[in-house]
Amino acid sequence: MPLSVIEPSQLPKEQASKLLPGETVHHFSFIDSKGGGCAKASTAKQWMLVTNQRILFEAAVKEGSGATEKFVHQSGTIPMAKVSFVGTANSTTQEGCSGKKTSSLRINSSGGEIVLAIPTPEEAGRIQGVIDEIVSKK
Repeated sequence: MPLSVIEPSQLPKEQASKLLPGETVHHFSFIDSKGGGCAKASTAKQWMLVTNQRILFEAAVKEGSGATEKFVHQSGTIPMAKVSFVGTANSTTQEGCSGKKTSSLRINSSGGEIVLAIPTPEEAGRIQGVIDEIVSKK
């Protein structure tokens, strides 16, 4: 299946300015991440950009595990040439007074793993498919 191409002119200026010469954009999305448990939820604008060379993000990244697990807002870049695995995971965690369903995109790169919060399993699967397609061509 051929990858779709997004023209840099179709991107917001902030993200378009991060592109390197010769990069082809195959995925861009804003990711709304809610927080706050039972209290008034706050929304942080986050995004993910996938090119033929890199994965760029400003998103909620999982840190720790078990009782110390939390998602923190981070920005970063993962070179596509370093990606060795990409997968998705879905879970339900107790947050405040209710259970919260979470989806995540897991990316292994140079022996380390980064886990990004993604709003829905469908979106996580779509991004995984784009990255898989690019990595399989390298």
